[in-house]
Amino acid sequence: MTNQFGSCDTLAMQEIATPVPKEGEVRIRIKASAFNPVDWKIREGWFGGSPQQVLGSDCSGIVDVVGPKVTQFRPGDEVYAMTFIRSSNGSYAEYVVLPEELVAKKPKNLTFEEAAAVPLAAMTAYRATWAVSAIKKDDTVFIAGVGGGVGMFALQLAKLAGAKSICTVAKNAQSAKFIEDELGIDKEKIVIYENRTSAELRDALIAKNQGRLFDATLDFVGGETKKLCMELTGFSGHCSTILREPDSFSYPIWGGQTSAFARTLSIHLVFVGAELTDPDKRSWAIYPQHMHKITELFETNKLAKPHVTVVGALSLDTVKEAHNRLQEGRVKGKLVMTIPG
Repeated sequence: MTNQFGSCDTLAMQEIATPVPKEGEVRIRIKASAFNPVDWKIREGWFGGSPQQVLGSDCSGIVDVVGPKVTQFRPGDEVYAMTFIRSSNGSYAEYVVLPEELVAKKPKNLTFEEAAAVPLAAMTAYRATWAVSAIKKDDTVFIAGVGGGVGMFALQLAKLAGAKSICTVAKNAQSAKFIEDELGIDKEKIVIYENRTSAELRDALIAKNQGRLFDATLDFVGGETKKLCMELTGFSGHCSTILREPDSFSYPIWGGQTSAFARTLSIHLVFVGAELTDPDKRSWAIYPQHMHKITELFETNKLAKPHVTVVGALSLDTVKEAHNRLQEGRVKGKLVMTIPG
């Protein structure tokens, strides 16, 4: 857990009381926990709040206790869950308690390590694509950040939606080879962005798309890449982004011939935890709906097993190593750790 905002040196192992489920909640004995880029941002204090918290936004494990009025789960169920906002603590722990709406039965064809990599990333990708009907059959699509946890799921969902052509970018030839070999994107649809200006990158991507803007763009990087995605989105197109920006971020929404308004863009701002900020639990029904659909896609082999790297077992060294890799951008797919016991 963190005791103060800052570098990895602020991380510490600490024993806390085992949480007890209340009405409508379940307790999970965690078997595996995933790491996400948002973890180190929370550790550094990007989003404020209390620095004293257990990090970790998704996990897999076994239900060991259920609270009153829980209807969907019983002890012994193998599950995966999003430990986000409404949970007793994060997933860098042995146990977690959370509302049953944030828990789903683990896909039978996934290991605990694979399942732990799914909830936050897959649900974010689902909400950036299928949930908002961002991609239609025969659409051309540009995905920024396709090699990350969210991007890998979004790529598959875009293909399942019937996308005709998918373009992306890679830092260098090595990254491009990974995208081609592991993700199946044609090398002719990959643009190297190293040593290119934003304008040069935009022109190169349009050239890859037969001289046209894209029907849909997906931003999983943020910053200047978000602007690039908006610039690449064609008339009546869809741009989904999962990254929030500082107040200083600007893009012409209303004015000028190149503005979002002038092209009738649909801009989807995706915050996967949005409904959890509503005290009315009826809003939370969206989570089991989406998780059940994702489970079905795995069990029918329409979604491939996630590309995971097991960093190690729960320890301070494991967490620090994972945070360093994430913060340095040295990750393809998802990092996970096992929770012994």
